[in-house]
Amino acid sequence: MGGHANGTEEIILDKRREEHIQHVFDGFCKRVLKNAANDYYDEIMRRSKHEVLLADCWNLPHTIDEYVLESAVYTVLGEDIRFTNSALINALDSLSEENRTIILATCVMGLPDREIAEHLKVVRRTLTYRKAKLLQELRRVLSDV
Repeated sequence: MGGHANGTEEIILDKRREEHIQHVFDGFCKRVLKNAANDYYDEIMRRSKHEVLLADCWNLPHTIDEYVLESAVYTVLGEDIRFTNSALINALDSLSEENRTIILATCVMGLPDREIAEHLKVVRRTLTYRKAKLLQELRRVLSDV
């Protein structure tokens, strides 16, 4: 009978030890996730201090020349948008129609990603990712001009 009680104590100790290990592991996982989230938000904040939104550039003070050598009209979600800047026209012409719609709907029309994604029948996250890549590419192309 004494041996049987000893076995029960070992089982109870093993369960307690297992629960302790689970709690320690849970705590470790929570710390790792929290630190990863903090790192992600810190990176976003660091980048946002140096980024200039293309949409903000549209509102800068500017003059419009009276002569127009070249112009282009793009129809985006049923609205016509005219451009006269040849560098911008060339950059926009290099995009597919869907990518051009993403850029113009965001930067000119000011539509939120959710609404654009609905019009294009794509997932919002996919649209957000593509928009970020497109803006990066347009910045590179237009800065070379």
